[in-house]
Amino acid sequence: MAQKNYLYFAKEAPDGGAIEDVIMIKADSVSHFEMKDATKLHIWLKKGYEQEAQAAGDDNILVGITITSGKHKQVMEVLASLFSTGNNAAGGFTVVADSENKVFIHPNITGCNVIEVVDAA
Repeated sequence: MAQKNYLYFAKEAPDGGAIEDVIMIKADSVSHFEMKDATKLHIWLKKGYEQEAQAAGDDNILVGITITSGKHKQVMEVLASLFSTGNNAAGGFTVVADSENKVFIHPNITGCNVIEVVDAA
């Protein structure tokens, strides 16, 4: 049985607080990437993935990372390689962007700036 890859993201606690936003997602739950601007890349999960049904609208999970300006392609290549079930160097658990502890899978990833559920209707 093929092992699943799980991707970990942590957004730094606002205003130096003690509670940061954290999410761990299955790599195969990613729908697509979206270039927000020169330094931001949005990672969208599949529509309704692991979300309770909401009465109003279709909810999607959005994870946003900050990257080196203009390095979208390089970062997307690294992330796409993590989606392969054959790439389990870390036992299926990979820290992609942990802003709280300053741990990033690639030097062009510099932060995690968004973890939220948005109405994708």
